[in-house]
Amino acid sequence: MDVDVVIVVDVLMIVMPVVAYAQQLRTLVAVNVNTSFNPWLCCILIFSSVLRAFFWIGKRFEVPLLLQALVMLAFQLVLLKVCVDRRRPLSKHEHAVTMSQCCTKVWWMRFWDWVSPFGVVVVAARCGLLIRVWRW
Repeated sequence: MDVDVVIVVDVLMIVMPVVAYAQQLRTLVAVNVNTSFNPWLCCILIFSSVLRAFFWIGKRFEVPLLLQALVMLAFQLVLLKVCVDRRRPLSKHEHAVTMSQCCTKVWWMRFWDWVSPFGVVVVAARCGLLIRVWRW
């Protein structure tokens, strides 16, 4: 195969999964309140990207697949940031989840009521490290 074709295919393989979510990001930015997008999708994709990156450390696979995971991780964090910033307002009886409450028994019921999306990154990294250490 021609080298130029391989490069184009690799770039498309890295970028195309993110393009599918670009329209959703544009809609969220334009509407200013998130009523239609479920942030659990971001959670699933963030966790899978973190796990792929940790798996690459132990067993190398093709670099474009690693770059795809890292680009998807960055884009999903941006999408999650927009979702958190534009989430529905909390009622006076609800409270935002803090970092210290992320390990309580019912954390998953209010997982997306974070003050900032940084907590999701911390939880994903902890799970990835735990799985990575467990495999050694």
